[in-house]
Amino acid sequence: MSEIKINIKLFGAFREFGEAVMLSVPIGSSAVDVKEALAQTLDQKNHSLVEVSVLANDNAILQESEVFNVDTELSILPPVCGG
Repeated sequence: MSEIKINIKLFGAFREFGEAVMLSVPIGSSAVDVKEALAQTLDQKNHSLVEVSVLANDNAILQESEVFNVDTELSILPPVCGG
């Protein structure tokens, strides 16, 4: 099966892992699949944070059903609280 590259820019609590992470995922992977691949790449203690975070491109927050067929650059945005 062919793979694509997903570059994910990290923000908020994810910055402890650097500015970005490059993942290889199968063509046709969904946003849920990409988040699972990211969770496996990062420290396991952050798995639940990845689950409640959202993926976004330059234009919008993506639905979990979004499918990726080409190399893509995304951002992962954790929930924000405070004021």
